[in-house]
Amino acid sequence: MDSLKIGCRRAGIGAFLFVSILLLHGGRAGLAWQKTQVLAVLDRQVLYLGDEAILQVRVIGVGEVGDPVLPEQKGYTLRGGARRDSSRTSIVNGRVDQSVEATYTYAVQPTRPGVLNIAPFEVDVDGTTYRTRPLSLRVTEAPESGFFHIVQEVEKLNPYVREPMTVSLRFFINRNCDTPVFIIPWLVSDDFSVSLPDNSRRSTTQLGIGAPGHNSVSRSFVESKEMYEGTEHQVYTLTFELFPLKPGPIKLGRITSKIEFRSGTETTRGMFGRRVPKTETVFVASNDVDLDVRSLPTEGAPPGFSGSVGTYDLKVHAAPTMVDLGQPIDVSMTFTGKGLLSGLQAPPLSLMPAITDRFKVSGDLIAVSSDGAPERIFTQTLRVKSAEVTEIPPISFHYFDPKAEKYEVVTSKAIPLTVRKTEQAGGTQLEITPSGGGDTTLRNDVKSFALGISELHTSVAALENQSTRKIFSVTALPLWVMPPVLYFAVFFGLSRRRRLQTDEALARRKGARKGALRRLDAAREATDPPTRCDLIAKGVCAFIGDRTNTPVAGLTAQDVAGRLGERGVSDDLVARAEALIEECDLGRYAASQSEEASDLLKRAEDLIRELEKIKL
Repeated sequence: MDSLKIGCRRAGIGAFLFVSILLLHGGRAGLAWQKTQVLAVLDRQVLYLGDEAILQVRVIGVGEVGDPVLPEQKGYTLRGGARRDSSRTSIVNGRVDQSVEATYTYAVQPTRPGVLNIAPFEVDVDGTTYRTRPLSLRVTEAPESGFFHIVQEVEKLNPYVREPMTVSLRFFINRNCDTPVFIIPWLVSDDFSVSLPDNSRRSTTQLGIGAPGHNSVSRSFVESKEMYEGTEHQVYTLTFELFPLKPGPIKLGRITSKIEFRSGTETTRGMFGRRVPKTETVFVASNDVDLDVRSLPTEGAPPGFSGSVGTYDLKVHAAPTMVDLGQPIDVSMTFTGKGLLSGLQAPPLSLMPAITDRFKVSGDLIAVSSDGAPERIFTQTLRVKSAEVTEIPPISFHYFDPKAEKYEVVTSKAIPLTVRKTEQAGGTQLEITPSGGGDTTLRNDVKSFALGISELHTSVAALENQSTRKIFSVTALPLWVMPPVLYFAVFFGLSRRRRLQTDEALARRKGARKGALRRLDAAREATDPPTRCDLIAKGVCAFIGDRTNTPVAGLTAQDVAGRLGERGVSDDLVARAEALIEECDLGRYAASQSEEASDLLKRAEDLIRELEKIKL
């Protein structure tokens, strides 16, 4: 019996080892024979001109994967190519399959309507080249929207290279909508440098702008009302300053936006269905703009021209202006005007004979102003070579004026200098003053220096500065205290003013209550209940958007609830705010009584008063 048990044990161990080896062999076989696949997939087959489709190249298998070789791009452009790796292991009937997948994601931007043929991508895997299948994409013009229009306007169509010109984004609207985000393809183009002018002092609304593949940001659009195709529209305008950076034909691509708007109301399903706003989405695209950028003329170009285009002014400042021979003088050159200040190059003082003949130029030109500043400042250090120098000569700066279509020069004024000729004492010369007074003399005899040493005082009173007793009296204390107090008061006042001008979020928080009450006052004056509901909703959304630094136009009740919930506001206040805005939305489209609108106005004022007490 024992021998039978031992035999069974040995047989079981052997079977276990046999199955394990078989499984291991099967796993290796599955791993070794994993087939490599290379696929190209589009997220859609039909696309509006100005929109983007997502294309993914997927490499499934095991091995070293090289980056895809992009096909020739005709009628479209590809952007991106970020790689994401993932792995998967499966065991089926004792067979172990393991695969690694690399996914490359691209954005396809069409440049013309029609059917676009996307040629195969080539991918190298372990030295073997694989090709994807070709793809096709049908591109159509976006249908006209009767409520929303985007217009792109330029100052001129044939600017000079680096010439400052204005481009305006104009959004025409005659229907309420959620906050739009405008996708502007040329914001990140290598063909242009773009800057936004300051329009914070005008009536503005916060809307979103962005570039393809980048996060959107809020910007201030100027509000107005105009007629468009025979109908009055609300117009939101944002003006850019644009500088074309290279000559030749350049296209300003279409500005696009996907806009959600309320088209009415609908009843929710269920036994207790209620009326809720109905939302639709439209794709809106602007016009294209073709620019023909001209090169600067070579005829008449001055030797010192560094490429600046526009109109400029130059002011030169030097300190100190009363110096000893060889003492350093800090010279600053401040450039202002209309042009690409961030790319401006100051005239090199070390190459000006009028400067180098009189001064030693130390170090390099240093730009001390940041990009985007309204002025460009450079500094450099000079040292006078001779006591006969009486001034820093005028400094000239050459630029091309595109309006006059000729090269101009701006010249600073000469800066007077007073140079003191220092007397250098010899090795045995000493300057002494006799203790009894008299003129200062130079002595060559070191021993005689002892005759000029002042007498020593041993009295304690001699150590006290008698002239300061009255200065530090109680009556004179304000004279010492007031100057630093006034200095710091002015300093902090100016600092706060600058911060309000530069910190848009802070400025919005500070003006939130004032802006909301202005809209609520307008709602109180309105006689039409739908208009009153609209103004109440805008006032509440404006207050919450400004306090949370969120784009205001088109904030929904759900957006408001989300913003307040993220900042720890109580559920009761969140529910009250959401319900108030929803009721106002319904009041825009459904007939409502004046008493109901008045109740909404009072609830809005109470809500704003309570939210003011909370730090959002």
